Amino acid sequence: PGAQAVFWLCAGAVRFSVAPVRSWTLIRRSDFRVQPPTMARKDEEAFLLEPICAATRPRRGCGAGGHLLIAVAVAATCIGFAGGLAVSGPGTVTALSTSAETSVNAADLIQGYGAPVPVIGKNVDGGDVTTNFANAEADGQIFFLVRGTFLYETPGSAAKPVAGLLWCGDLAFTLFRGGTEPMGYVGKCVHGIVDGTQPTNFLDKFLDGGGAAQMISSVFSLPDNAFKVLMHTNTGSYRVRFLDDGRDHAPGMPFVRDRDADHSPNATSSFNGVSRFSWITRERAADVLAAKPTDLSPAAFQNVYKHVWDKNHGLADATTETKPSKGG
Repeated sequence: PGAQAVFWLCAGAVRFSVAPVRSWTLIRRSDFRVQPPTMARKDEEAFLLEPICAATRPRRGCGAGGHLLIAVAVAATCIGFAGGLAVSGPGTVTALSTSAETSVNAADLIQGYGAPVPVIGKNVDGGDVTTNFANAEADGQIFFLVRGTFLYETPGSAAKPVAGLLWCGDLAFTLFRGGTEPMGYVGKCVHGIVDGTQPTNFLDKFLDGGGAAQMISSVFSLPDNAFKVLMHTNTGSYRVRFLDDGRDHAPGMPFVRDRDADHSPNATSSFNGVSRFSWITRERAADVLAAKPTDLSPAAFQNVYKHVWDKNHGLADATTETKPSKGG
């Protein structure tokens, strides 16, 4: 249907351009006056063609030569457009290139495809944008399962798939109910790499698995109809931003800048990434960490965060017997 529409549109444009006109003359805006419908339509058409005709045949109107030139231009434009883009079906755009043909079916890949723009306070699935915010306030903590792809700056490096778990607690909410502050919260997080290994102590996921102490802030943005979320590490330049619209997942854009302009061979290089943040329950987090749900209480978070923070700052050997026991 899309290709047919382009064809008939171009055919009509070419037909109009080559139509023989004997007595048309270029007109100025001041020359418009009441005329019979047929003549008025011709004058309007001539006025629309005035810039092109004036360039090709000054003061002589848009005769056959002018129309032929327009027809050639229209035909060339349509051919170029049709050759550069092939529409293969509803929601599917196939880009033609010299290397390979790729196809993306938006209807299958984009959640809420074709849905109308939601009203303020609702997301494309019809849910409330405050769902995750309300759960965080009720539970006093948040669990994210993160999966994505990172690409480091090092020449020759390949994209790297990553997976991790974020546990956020010590949440403090704004005075949003009184209307004096925007709806939002601040808090702390610990991050652990989830790569399929199962340490005997769930704390090792954070301490020995590339664990990092982080901070989190979230605030509702009316223009975005969602909460803007920002996270960063305490001792590095890692940052990630994403929007929370109340659904159980959100795309994020993590990145690390080259730390302190250290270009030595052993320096941690910068990277850009694309990731998916999924809100999960405490029970699901316990399964990922090979722990019990009771091990992941808000009180237990305080102990885990302290040990990860100490390790990040080199204040103590957080991997010794001083680890907090399960259950905090």
